[in-house]
Amino acid sequence: MAQLEAVAVTAGYGGSAILKGVSLTVAKGRITGVIGPNGAGKSTLLKAIMGYLVPSDGAVRFDGEDITRLPTDQRIRRGIGYIAQTRSHFPSQTVQENLRIGAYLVRDRQLRSERQSEVFRRFPILAERRRQPAALLSGGQLRMLEIGRVLMSSPRLIVLDEPSIGLSSALVDMVYAHLRELAIGGMTLLIVEQNVRKLLSIADFVYALENGSNRYEGTPDVLAAGGRLAGLYLGAGSL
Repeated sequence: MAQLEAVAVTAGYGGSAILKGVSLTVAKGRITGVIGPNGAGKSTLLKAIMGYLVPSDGAVRFDGEDITRLPTDQRIRRGIGYIAQTRSHFPSQTVQENLRIGAYLVRDRQLRSERQSEVFRRFPILAERRRQPAALLSGGQLRMLEIGRVLMSSPRLIVLDEPSIGLSSALVDMVYAHLRELAIGGMTLLIVEQNVRKLLSIADFVYALENGSNRYEGTPDVLAAGGRLAGLYLGAGSL
């Protein structure tokens, strides 16, 4: 069952199209990945999905509802969580205060407390440092904080833009282990990533973009076969 669909989306900036009819389907409870070389349109696609950019053509649907022209806050209210490529924490505020920001739409104090407890159960290091400023966290811990903050809104879909960026190999492994656990628990994930090997290790289905258009789609095994990825990134051979 499709949780999210982008249908022939065309979008860009200042009258110039970056996306040219891109389509994808994110299946409920699965991990869907988007890869492609720099300039392929990956981040632009996420902006269109989140409402930061309105497509000039095509549609975005969430749980069957057309959300193409809904503002970002309405998409969040409907259950889409977003973790940007750049760090989006509040350095001077404590870990606990950062988490509470993720539940700003939740009026029930008991529910907020229950969700915070679940985040602390999932990320014990955040519980240990709940009263410390977020500025004191390491890069990997900040990613956990961002994931935890999104979980405070109890999303049905989490969209992540380059979760591995700026992290060491060990921290990337740690973050991806948490993402895999979320998926095992039934969470739907859409991940844009330059670390192709790591994404392919957990994704159920992957879309490859090139020059703002769909180039390939399939399971990780299918995409890795026949030199497709080498051709996509290196321009090698006839594909």
